[in-house]
Amino acid sequence: MNPKVRHELTGVAALLVGLFLGLTLLPWRTTGQVGLVVGGFLWHMFGVGAVMIPLLGIGWALAAFDRLGSVSTVRAAALGAGLIVIAPYSVAIVTGVHLIPADYALWTRGEQLVGLIPAWQAAHIAPARALRGE
Repeated sequence: MNPKVRHELTGVAALLVGLFLGLTLLPWRTTGQVGLVVGGFLWHMFGVGAVMIPLLGIGWALAAFDRLGSVSTVRAAALGAGLIVIAPYSVAIVTGVHLIPADYALWTRGEQLVGLIPAWQAAHIAPARALRGE
């Protein structure tokens, strides 16, 4: 298979996965039970960063079809993956969310925006920097 065709097929697959994941994040049950579980998992783990996951697939597809200029697919993926974590981590630092209760029903709106992974990072990275005097 031609490498360019393989590259474009990978872009189409990334676009389809991104669109599916985007539909799982919506409040409507358009993707069935699997989408409900996947969407809930993404919201719990990444908070507002989960919104970047479908954009990651779309960005990968645009880069695969050379629609982003000199940006390669790897650079587009690195940008999207970084934003998935950095955006809710920034919210965690600003709002002071570091520890999240185990029960989702007890989460505040700020904790829901942050998610578990960025809250864990904020709890462990920010205090370590404060101890070093940075």
